[in-house]
Amino acid sequence: MNIHLQELTWLQIDEYLQHDDRLIIPVGSTEQHGRFAPLGTDTYVALALAEDAGEKSGVLVAPPVWTGWSPHHLVRPGTISIRAEVLIELLFDTISSFAVHGFAHFVVVNGHRVVNIPWMQICSERAQRELKVRVAL
Repeated sequence: MNIHLQELTWLQIDEYLQHDDRLIIPVGSTEQHGRFAPLGTDTYVALALAEDAGEKSGVLVAPPVWTGWSPHHLVRPGTISIRAEVLIELLFDTISSFAVHGFAHFVVVNGHRVVNIPWMQICSERAQRELKVRVAL
């Protein structure tokens, strides 16, 4: 089974939703990681963990969120930092979009150490309250 949501057709996703309402969302960042590690390291880690979980459980994996709150890394070229409120809204809108179609249980996999967690918690609590979905971090 192909677990990557972005590689499926809407008909395949509709079929998936007939028997499952779970979705894994990897969240990372694009920032410096020293002289030798790529800028996408955090996202690659989150995606690898999400893919492993998805393959073992048969749960679909959403496209990763490549940006995080990283103002402390802006001294290095290539880093992309978004404001905390933008990350909260981006993740909320992502979950909201999926909820419209019937996804109701989300696992958000964080690859950006503790830095993204406060914003992800705010989003998670809001999504559960407003959208009546379940979100695990």
